Amino acid sequence: MEARLIESARPDASSEGMALRTSGLMRSVNTNLRQLAESLALSEPVAFFCECQSATCYSPIWMSRVAFDAAVKDGLLLFEGHGPLEPALPAADALRVL
Repeated sequence: MEARLIESARPDASSEGMALRTSGLMRSVNTNLRQLAESLALSEPVAFFCECQSATCYSPIWMSRVAFDAAVKDGLLLFEGHGPLEPALPAADALRVL
């Protein structure tokens, strides 16, 4: 399966101050993905999403259900270099990191 970045029609977060979303939105999405992955092997990787508050961040975080369960006990699931209130990496950087 191939992952591609899609340019957002929304303005960049830096052009409007910093557009934020609640981390709970992406946690809800990740929780649903976790439940849907029940039929997969415990070690099978699943693409969860970064839970930073950038409205333009949809960075995938590939991990097993077991790793997800352990990670969310400690707080937010964040892509490397992202913080809860930090903007996402520019698209070119996100491609390089993945």
